[in-house]
Amino acid sequence: MKKSEPTTRKFINQRTICIKGYECENGGLEIEGTLVDTRTEAITLLNGNFKPQGTPLHSIQSIMTLSEDMIIEKLTVDYDALPDKSCIVPYSGTYDNLIGIDTKKNLKIQLRDRIPRAEGCTHLNVLIDIMAASAFQTAYNRQKQETGCNFLDNSCYTWNTKSPSYKILKKALSQQQLKKSRKDL
Repeated sequence: MKKSEPTTRKFINQRTICIKGYECENGGLEIEGTLVDTRTEAITLLNGNFKPQGTPLHSIQSIMTLSEDMIIEKLTVDYDALPDKSCIVPYSGTYDNLIGIDTKKNLKIQLRDRIPRAEGCTHLNVLIDIMAASAFQTAYNRQKQETGCNFLDNSCYTWNTKSPSYKILKKALSQQQLKKSRKDL
């Protein structure tokens, strides 16, 4: 991909998203996510609240607990910073609608179906979507051992079962498994 030509620009906003994945003793996963939006200049919000330069406009933390089968069992949310205290109101119980969702089955669509935009938080929805995707990275080694990466089939262009790279990846994986089984003998 070609980089765009340099242009005169002004740094306004920084969004930082940090995701950490943990394997639990019971075979499930815990995914911790944090989203922080920070402005580079002081701003006065529409509600009259003043935010000094470098002060987070949004600071949202969430922990998603998943079963071994990647089903959402629990979701907690905490806020260190929001533009307005009214932002908290929609969260009371709204995100409990995600309990029981199978994250392997297009979470983004399920998220939109269960939490209409006007009843949720765009920022939290972005964070939850990235947390679910990161859960697959966290579960990768376990899934690879159990299924030989079949869980990745048709998950993206590289793992498209009709793509040229797919055959190469499957062959390499097969060779890895063969070497491992020889070591185990």
